Order: sequence, then structure tokens, then C-alpha cells
Amino acid sequence: MAFIIEVVRRLDQVAAQHHIMMTYEACCHYELPWVQTADELLRIYNESGAKNLKLVLDSFHMNIAETDMLEPIRKIGNLLDSYHISDSGRGEIGTGHINFVAQYKTLQEVGFKGYVFLEIVIPECRPYKLPMNDRQITEFIRQNQYSKKMWEAISS
Repeated sequence: MAFIIEVVRRLDQVAAQHHIMMTYEACCHYELPWVQTADELLRIYNESGAKNLKLVLDSFHMNIAETDMLEPIRKIGNLLDSYHISDSGRGEIGTGHINFVAQYKTLQEVGFKGYVFLEIVIPECRPYKLPMNDRQITEFIRQNQYSKKMWEAISS
């Protein structure tokens, strides 16, 4: 963690020179061995002193790495740059157990104004493989369109 904090500190200096805002996302242990929770993101932010750093949370990763899926949103608060959405099995909204209504309300509670990204992964294409045929592409598009429609319904 000390190495990551020092790297972020150094990158922040370069980012400042080039007017770049950096982001750092917490990812579960299935993808990365470090920085899996909101607390770890906040540690990096605070200890690096980075002024050009915003933080990213992801519903799928929080479902695995956090014991409470709303508290990380509250902890990150105005440092939250973007929010990534997929259900607990990485599929479309409604295919798992994540409470997106509660997440939306908590995002509103902290005054979130950033981007929301859909990160839907169909079963045959676990996250490092793109859809490879027309059927997979059609299903990928369908799940994304459905999730977009559901998120818009929650947020209206």
C-alpha cells in the first residue's frame, strides 16, 4: 500500500502539470490484490495528498468487498467521480440481489453529480472477453438497454 500511495503522489504531480484529473477504482480481490474497499481508496487519497484524484465505486465490486453497500458511497461522498453498475453476478439490473433503489438514494444523499457507467458482462464473456458472435452481441446490447431503462426509472 505504501508503494501505491507513493506512486499516486508522484502521478498527482504530473497530473497537475498537465491539468489532468485522475481516478482510482476499488476492485474486488478477483481482479486485483490491493485497493478493494472505500476505506483503502480513502487511505490512498488522504496519505498521498493528491489534489488531482477522484475516486470510483462499483456496485459489483462492493457486493464482494464491502459488508455494507451504502456506507462506501457515504464515506467517499464528494470525492466520488463515477459510479459503475452491474448486478451481483455482473449481469443486468435485476439479475442479482443489489438494491439499486437504495444505492441511487444514497448517491443523491451525498450530492453525487458524476457519471454512472453500466458494466454489464454476459455469462459467456466473463469480464476479459468481448462478445464474439451476433447472439452474444445482441444479448449484451439487450442487457445494457434494459439496465439503462431500469436506472432511468429509478432516477426519475
